Amino acid sequence: MKETQNISVNPEGESEIANTLASDKQPIPTVEESVAPTNNSPENTQAEADVTKEVAIETQPSLELLGAVETSAVQLSPEETPQYNEAQKTQALADRQKEMAAANAMVSDVSIITALNLDLAGRMDRRLDRTNFYRPLGGVWVEYANNDVHANNGDYRNYRSQSNQITLGNDEAELDNGVILGGTLTHAKNNNKYGSLNGSGHLTMLTAYAKQNFEEYSKAIDISYGWSSSKIAESKFKRKIISVGMNFAYDFEFEDFKVTPIWGLRYHQISATSGEVNGLVVRSPSLSLVAYHAGVKVSNTFNVDGVEVTPAFSSYYVTTLGKSYGQNINGQEFQQKVGTYFYNDVSLGVGIQDWKVSAYAGFNRGKHGEKQNQLGVKLNYYW
Repeated sequence: MKETQNISVNPEGESEIANTLASDKQPIPTVEESVAPTNNSPENTQAEADVTKEVAIETQPSLELLGAVETSAVQLSPEETPQYNEAQKTQALADRQKEMAAANAMVSDVSIITALNLDLAGRMDRRLDRTNFYRPLGGVWVEYANNDVHANNGDYRNYRSQSNQITLGNDEAELDNGVILGGTLTHAKNNNKYGSLNGSGHLTMLTAYAKQNFEEYSKAIDISYGWSSSKIAESKFKRKIISVGMNFAYDFEFEDFKVTPIWGLRYHQISATSGEVNGLVVRSPSLSLVAYHAGVKVSNTFNVDGVEVTPAFSSYYVTTLGKSYGQNINGQEFQQKVGTYFYNDVSLGVGIQDWKVSAYAGFNRGKHGEKQNQLGVKLNYYW
C-alpha cells in the first residue's frame, strides 16, 4: 500500500508556504496527489484556501489577451464578410443581365432594320417583273402590308417585330424606247420586343426606278434613300439607308400559264449610330452588304365575264454570302451573320377596266432562326 504523505501546515508557516509556491510557480497538486492536513483546525483550512487562490490567479488567462481576441473577431473587413460576398455576386449577375439585354436589343434592332430593308427590296424586285407591267399606260397605286417577324438565335438576337407598311407608287407611261419610269414612297412603323426590353421604330424610304421592256424579257435599275429611327427603352438611334439594285426577268409563255425567272443583286448601306442602353455604351458601326437574289414566278391570267383574274405563286432565294457585322456593347464585340433566306408568296389579282386590286400572303424562313409572315393588299388605278 502506498504511503500517504502528510504536510503539516501551521499559522506561523502560512506566509512561507505561499511565498514558496508563488516563487516556484508550481501547479496546484492534482487529485491523484493526495494532500491531507494533519488536523482540521481553522488556521489550516484558511491556509489551504489561500494557496489554491494564489495558484488559480497564476493560471488564469490575461483579460487584455481575451479582449484582443474578441476585438479581432469583430473587426473583420467588409470584403471578408459573407454578406459582402453574396451582394457582390448578386451585383455581378445583375450587371451581366443588363449587358446581355442591351446586346440582344442592339443586335436585334439591326436585324430588324436589315430584314425590313431586304423585304422592301424584294417587293421592289417582284414589282418590277414583267407581269406587273401588262399595260403601257401609267398609273398610281397604294399598298398596305402587315409583317410579323421573330427570331430565336441563342442569347443574342431574340426578338419579335410587328410592323405596318404603307406604300404609294406612281408609274409613268411607257416611253418610245420601252422605258417605264416610276417611284415609290414607303413608310413603315413597327413595335419591337427585345427579350426583357421593349422598343419601337419607323422607317421611311424613297425609291426611283427605270425599267425597260423588250419582247420577252425586261431589265430594271432602282435607287433608294431612307432614314430610320429606333427607340430602345429610353434611348433613340437614328440611321440613314442607301440601296442600289438591278433586276432581270424573262418570260416563258406556255399555253395556260407563264413562268418568269427573276435574278439580280442589290447593294445596301446602313449608317453607324451610337448611344446608351441601360447605362451601357453601345456603338453600332456602319453596315455594307450585297444581297443576291434569284426566284421564279408562275402566273396565269384569264377573263371571267370581262373581269381579269391573275393567280400567281412566287418563290425567291436571297443570300449575302455569309456577311457578318459586329456591335460594340460596353467594350465587348458581338458578331452576327445576315440572311440567307427563302421567301414564298401566293397572290390573287382582279382587274376591272382601269382598276386592279390584288392580295397576297407570304412567309420567310431565314437560315439563322428568323421567321416572317406577311399579308398585303394593293390597289392600282391606270389611266
